[in-house]
Amino acid sequence: MNEVLISPLSDEYVESAYRTEIECLAEAWSRQSIKNFIGREDALYLVAQKNGVVCGIAGMYIVSGEGQIMNIAVREGFRRQGFGTLLLDRLIQEGIKKGARFFTLEVSSENQAAIRLYERFGFRETGRRKNYYKNSDAVLMTLDRAE
Repeated sequence: MNEVLISPLSDEYVESAYRTEIECLAEAWSRQSIKNFIGREDALYLVAQKNGVVCGIAGMYIVSGEGQIMNIAVREGFRRQGFGTLLLDRLIQEGIKKGARFFTLEVSSENQAAIRLYERFGFRETGRRKNYYKNSDAVLMTLDRAE
């Protein structure tokens, strides 16, 4: 995967990021919401590209030392190739640079592949929101990097 580039969102990738969200997420953000990440100190939105094609995205807000991971999505043709791992690792590393030491996220209880990914990084389930999504619970997960 030496041709993979992960970079912060820029204007040229807003449309591709939006299309990735539409394809992958039940509740995608609007183009404008995605564009609003550009240049923010309290947030980060990453774009993964392979051979110039956007294949995944990841977004996070940083509030009072907490990285609130809002989304990670990899387009279908690029799944099971390590892009989710690369995006999550970079998101955490960049979050730490911006002062985050504690990371939180929520994921559908049906998304076992994502749950396994988060657990490999040390995230632990800390709660559930019953019937939060249309057909599943939301699993709340946290990672404490301050230890």
